[in-house]
Amino acid sequence: MSSSKLYVLALLSRRLAQGVDLDELLEEAAEQVAKAMEAERVTLYLLEPEREELWSKVAHLPEIPEIRLKVGRGVAGYVAKTGKILRVDSSYKDPRFCEDFDKKTGFRTTSQIVAPLKNWQGEVMGVVQILNKKKGAFTKEDEDFLQVLSDQLSRLLETTSLFSQIQEAKQRKRCLFPLKSHYNHLVARSEAMQKVLNRVAKVAPTSATVLIRGETGVGKEALARVIHMNSPFFEEPFVKVDCASLPETLLENELFGHEKGAYTGAVSSKPGKVEAAGRGTLFIDEIGELPLRLQAKLLRLFQDREFEPLGSTKTRTVQARFLVATHRDLEKMVQQGTFRQDLYYRIRVAEIWIPPLRERGREEILALAYHFLFQFSRRYGKKIQGISKAGEEKLVHYSWPGNVRELEHCIESAVIFAETPWLREEDLHLPSSKEGETPLLTLEEVERRHICRVLAYTRGNKSQAARILGIGRNTLDRKIAKYGISVGK
Repeated sequence: MSSSKLYVLALLSRRLAQGVDLDELLEEAAEQVAKAMEAERVTLYLLEPEREELWSKVAHLPEIPEIRLKVGRGVAGYVAKTGKILRVDSSYKDPRFCEDFDKKTGFRTTSQIVAPLKNWQGEVMGVVQILNKKKGAFTKEDEDFLQVLSDQLSRLLETTSLFSQIQEAKQRKRCLFPLKSHYNHLVARSEAMQKVLNRVAKVAPTSATVLIRGETGVGKEALARVIHMNSPFFEEPFVKVDCASLPETLLENELFGHEKGAYTGAVSSKPGKVEAAGRGTLFIDEIGELPLRLQAKLLRLFQDREFEPLGSTKTRTVQARFLVATHRDLEKMVQQGTFRQDLYYRIRVAEIWIPPLRERGREEILALAYHFLFQFSRRYGKKIQGISKAGEEKLVHYSWPGNVRELEHCIESAVIFAETPWLREEDLHLPSSKEGETPLLTLEEVERRHICRVLAYTRGNKSQAARILGIGRNTLDRKIAKYGISVGK
């Protein structure tokens, strides 16, 4: 097998678990496949079950924006219907060939080789089509390579949030369009989460420090990984430090490392997470839990990009990009003197607030539920087709205090213990309030919800909302920023 073909397989293997931009990943894969196969064009079709249509997710099509093809029509449609790889040496002599798109584009398809993309249950979910060998005809070696490649592409697609959308569309009998997930492993159907991803798209290509805020379980680490994977540093390490999981003495060592003899038992030097990040990304989770003494050292790290390992007097520099996250109210901590004001201003260069799951709406809750359903069905080898209507209603009417993490654990447990092809209401074990009992909210949550209601009533008119709330316009602006409230125009 040629080096270019091996490179394509290695590329796909490396990208399997990454939170990359899906369009960029698939386009890159198509480009590399075209080079490896010495072909003029590559088209990656996905199957939209409700319409029984193939549509071109990725294609070298300067002439038209996309191709839509009924299953069974054309060579690609034939492969989607039969599930078998097909090599055609002379397209215009093959009765299965459809000339329509050549007529529209002016491109002439002389030869092609097409393979199905199948999920782990053997069902066709798409097709990869290679057009026009530049020198000679496609060979048996090309066919064998495409078989391996299509299996690899299938495994790649199965790990993406795009696959979850395809399966959800199939089981819920709905059209796949419009596609909402932009980044792999992030499901974003709500307007609120689309705004989050818009901010990600702006900060990811930069080296700016990003403060990610939101309740426990909303997906702050997942978002940090997406920022890293779509940054100029994506090939460098992503290193995480969790400030909530270690006592102060161990946390300092974890961050900055130590020199030999720095303390009893330090028999050799050991680099910390700061040094391990190199030119990549250092993600500091739950920064609000950092003790004041270490906050001063972290401020120096962020401000001067300098630090010293424990037991060393030699200053070292760091080139990593910084991402930090917290569920704590940092403004309140600054007022109380438990969080340094100068560090607070240093870390909030670019701020992203992730809304809690209960505010993202019915469609996003169900989209996430189906994403986890197919993920865990594949992991545990269970053939779960979907969620019953009663089960869906139970999910969307629950308040999800543990956010996305709680939903993920709920679906994983249900898949493991499910005894039917559909998750039933009784499979979804969720805490239930006593009849008539009202869930207790924090004062801040009550305030945030009230501000949201008033802003909705005034249709985003902040001056009018401030008058109704009995506060100044500047005070309202600060509270909107504090709670990450989205104000429509």
